[in-house]
Amino acid sequence: YRQEIKVGKQFEEKLNSLLEKMSAEGIEEKGPQKLDEEAMEKLMALGYVGGFTSQSELGKTADLPDPKDKIHLFNKLKMAEGNFAEDKLEAALERITEVIEEDPLIKEARRVRARIFLKTNKLEEAIEECKEALKIDPEYEAAIFSLAHAYKRLKKYEEAITGYERLMQLDPRDHKPAYNLGEIYMKMDDIDKAIFYLQKAIELEPERSSMAHNLLGTAYFEKEMLEEAEAEFKKALELRLHIPDGHFNLALVHEERNDLRRAVEEYKKEIELHPAAYPAHFNLAKLYVKIGSLPKGIEHFKEAIKHKKDFANGYLFLAKAYLDLGENFDEVMRFAKKGLELAPESEYAPLAHFILADIYNRLGQTDKYDEELRKAQQLQQKLKKNNL
Repeated sequence: YRQEIKVGKQFEEKLNSLLEKMSAEGIEEKGPQKLDEEAMEKLMALGYVGGFTSQSELGKTADLPDPKDKIHLFNKLKMAEGNFAEDKLEAALERITEVIEEDPLIKEARRVRARIFLKTNKLEEAIEECKEALKIDPEYEAAIFSLAHAYKRLKKYEEAITGYERLMQLDPRDHKPAYNLGEIYMKMDDIDKAIFYLQKAIELEPERSSMAHNLLGTAYFEKEMLEEAEAEFKKALELRLHIPDGHFNLALVHEERNDLRRAVEEYKKEIELHPAAYPAHFNLAKLYVKIGSLPKGIEHFKEAIKHKKDFANGYLFLAKAYLDLGENFDEVMRFAKKGLELAPESEYAPLAHFILADIYNRLGQTDKYDEELRKAQQLQQKLKKNNL
């Protein structure tokens, strides 16, 4: 018996030692994290926490209905979800609204209606639905995610950040909030924070992180860390062969190194996988012009505007390529004017006026030549002043 006590004490000492070691190494608690008062006030102000109403409190103050009485609502909710999946949004909205009108406290119904509003670009309505769901259950992660997504699409980035951070507190193992935070910080030009969260997303879900690798590569590219960027783009393509912009991003790395041959190869691979990728057509066209292959450049400028009909720069660069080729002056004027119509004060708009001036000069129309030259110079001055 004494031997058993001795062994038990030794085991307890080893266990305590192990716990101390784990604590010292900073092992994260994987459950929901507690919030301080300031954080809770912020969450409540943005609608991420419902405040005074929750499922537990509702259970204390109201008699719960017999589940059998709610079967028809459950069936309607499932039918609405089916309509949503089939993109029958009017039918989905009608059914889910009937559910909510009969029982406003079904949080899943609120979330389904929020998803419908998100898909139909009614973002403010989606936000209100998510807030209603969170009044019912303040820790309803699906509603928090949809609410953060709505704020993100409205470019209310600080509000979106609050939501995604809340999700990371509720479930530290979910990679999606970390990825979305990385994406937001990229849009905010906070590259270091973007890198932190994208690395976190990859760490949490390494086998399903192609998009995170691709975006992380873009972050490294912004910081001119070309080797790191190239490695991330290649990893993204390794995980998902057809990932959009994978080869496009590798081409940018090769262009930055002035390795034009490899850049051309990567742009062509991007186009092979995604024929409608107009930025790849546009960049490839510019490379062909740069190396003196104007006909190929014109071919891909045309592809760019074919797939993006309001792409002003595509029209302007196509006009310049035809001008350099010395033919199709009518087309030159048409494309230059179209580019100006689409973006009359873009950074490349002066180019259109210079192109038109060149054509009028060749045609001997000096008045129009002087007019376009003056417009080009005035616009250049205006753009320069605006950028100061």
